[in-house]
Amino acid sequence: MTHTKCSPAHTATPWTNCIMVKDDRSNPTAIEIGEYVKESVLASPIEDFHFILATKADGKQYDVCHVGNGPDSAENCRHITVCVNAHSHLLVALDSILALSLQSKLEESDPLVKEARTLLAALK
Repeated sequence: MTHTKCSPAHTATPWTNCIMVKDDRSNPTAIEIGEYVKESVLASPIEDFHFILATKADGKQYDVCHVGNGPDSAENCRHITVCVNAHSHLLVALDSILALSLQSKLEESDPLVKEARTLLAALK
């Protein structure tokens, strides 16, 4: 599928990684999850429902993330994909920044060092 309709920006951050549970904190059934996804898809035009594909170790493609229900979906999907694809490169870049900061004798309180450490912790 090709989608050409894109919103100007992804949904504002912060975002939260969640696992679906019911109000009583028990796990939902497969049927309940299916109903939830169905309601999410029906809440907006079908063009607003996207998913992210990945090829796993078995060589098959799987949908690893569903993104839907709203005009920001295309950009949210793009944003997630860019972040995941850039993850390992960011780790290397941040490690390099910290190594260079040690060589140039930057203090731990330097804003660049603090930001690099914060990002590195969030990405690991």
